[in-house]
Amino acid sequence: MRRRCSEILGRWPLIGAAVVLAAAPLGGQTGILRWGGDAEGGAPFVEADPRNPAHVVGFDVEIAGLIATELGRTPEFVQITFTELDQAVRRGDFDIGLSGIEDTPARRASVAASLPYYEFHEVLTVRAGDRDRIRSLADLRGRRVGTLGGTIAYDTLLEAERTFGIHAVSYDDDVHPYTDLLVGRVDAVLLDNVLADRSMRRLSGLFTHPANVRTGYYVIVMAPGQTDLQDRVNTILRDDPLLSVRGARRRAGRPLKVIVDSRLRVPLAARCFQSPGPSLVAATRCPQAKRDALGINKAAEAGVALSVDSVGTSGNYAAKFYSGGSLAAWIKKK
Repeated sequence: MRRRCSEILGRWPLIGAAVVLAAAPLGGQTGILRWGGDAEGGAPFVEADPRNPAHVVGFDVEIAGLIATELGRTPEFVQITFTELDQAVRRGDFDIGLSGIEDTPARRASVAASLPYYEFHEVLTVRAGDRDRIRSLADLRGRRVGTLGGTIAYDTLLEAERTFGIHAVSYDDDVHPYTDLLVGRVDAVLLDNVLADRSMRRLSGLFTHPANVRTGYYVIVMAPGQTDLQDRVNTILRDDPLLSVRGARRRAGRPLKVIVDSRLRVPLAARCFQSPGPSLVAATRCPQAKRDALGINKAAEAGVALSVDSVGTSGNYAAKFYSGGSLAAWIKKK
């Protein structure tokens, strides 16, 4: 049952940003949606399924499937080397491109880009034994720092060459910087927190400082002039409650589904309402909500910020937050 205001049963701290997707078709268009990405070097965004290498899995695979479903099309993956994605979309090799593609002024000048759908942080990884000695780029004067070429992180390192006297080292993939760090070929790596977290799980002996060196966003790219497709993709990312951010380590029964729907436009037939468990719809204006239970604020670039608290109730409970892409860009690790 859809509830616009509801009694809150516990506290749901946001401690991560693992994203899954649900969708309700927009309809009206059929056929194939070709989407480009790099499955050979694009994990965890796009990679071959270990159980079936003929298929791809990953964060951006789910987003591409979501957009295809909303457009009434069938997703079809097109393998493109990461460094050639912008050129390939301009040639018309595919309709949309996703592979952890960063939002930059240069990119927006050459292709059509969507609204940001995910926020990431550039973080510094060092050898575990250096964690107290090397805490920032300022501590790396005269040392080699690796990253993936053609990225915001590489631009940051080029600036740090002038500011702090470091030596920026460019790589063609995001795996070798960390293996080279482990064996001493570089003294630090600056890359997205998504990639750093993955490398920390794969390799022991490394430490990633939590401080955010620089903030960036992932976007979807399309060919210049594809304004209709760009508008439709942006509508999906901005207005539909399709991203589910799971933020509780310990679950208690069926999770509360918090649907951030500022203008109350989500139909009751939407998939997010069909799964078991209670639902709470958070709207921009909800007069019946108690101040100590529900707080909704609007921020210029943060989408809808939602906090859920309970007075006199202890413990952590499971919750799923459904919203457009702006909420995913707002969420921080708590």
